[in-house]
Amino acid sequence: MEGSIQQDYALLETIVHWEGRLTIQQLENSLKISRSTAQKRLKDYRNQHPSQLEYDESLKGYVPAESFQPLYHDGDINQYNIWLHESGEKEFLIDLVDTPLRQIEAPLIRPILYAIRKQQSIDVCYRSMNNPHGADRIISPHSLIFDGIRHHVRAYCELKQDFRDFVLSRFVLDERDKPPLLNGPAIQTREQDKAWNTQIEFCIEPDSRLNRAQQQLIAYEYQMQANDQFGWQRQLSCRAAVLQYLLKRLRLDLQQEIPQAQQIVISSKDRDKLKPWLFSHG
Repeated sequence: MEGSIQQDYALLETIVHWEGRLTIQQLENSLKISRSTAQKRLKDYRNQHPSQLEYDESLKGYVPAESFQPLYHDGDINQYNIWLHESGEKEFLIDLVDTPLRQIEAPLIRPILYAIRKQQSIDVCYRSMNNPHGADRIISPHSLIFDGIRHHVRAYCELKQDFRDFVLSRFVLDERDKPPLLNGPAIQTREQDKAWNTQIEFCIEPDSRLNRAQQQLIAYEYQMQANDQFGWQRQLSCRAAVLQYLLKRLRLDLQQEIPQAQQIVISSKDRDKLKPWLFSHG
């Protein structure tokens, strides 16, 4: 099946999954196609997957059948959110919180992406808290990371003799407004990055300072499972190299004095094993 048709089916499923109703007009407007094409797309989908949708005369649209399961998308509400904002219905449904992010300059990023693909080292000018005006570094980048707010470059740093994370927006042009320069084969590659190749598993649980009803609420919110030995817990897994970003997203990087603010904690049996993998930026 063509990729564009799969994308159309994914959008079709996203709408019906979250709104419980799909119309030809929604497909026509969302996909920017003619009414006849929208009718054909829906007909083809129903022919291929006859147990997915049913027509509801009272709602004048198609609704999920009892056996409906997303086949072309993962059921993530963010996909629905994206569709809402593209369709112009954002004013009364879901709003996005904008963050004050610095625009990343394409001429800076292109050679970094090229170096990643070709396993090359690269000579960059990078600003840090220790060198806010910028300092030269030679790095061997192998991956990009998005922590939900900022993009980072995972790279081997010749200065630090170790793998580090570099904030993408802190790379700058040199005094001649020239982009970073390639500097030969990478000194170290992804295969040598132990933290990148190490998978960490740990459990989160409700803060024990909360009362039982509050703990049950938190357990439900974070989809925790009841455990006779440890109470409510949920197991998480990530690369050791991105552990610090996951903990920040969960607000587990700081201990809150008020249990209602803390809500969740790392399981006591897992805390010590996480400490070696928490490190600073480049």
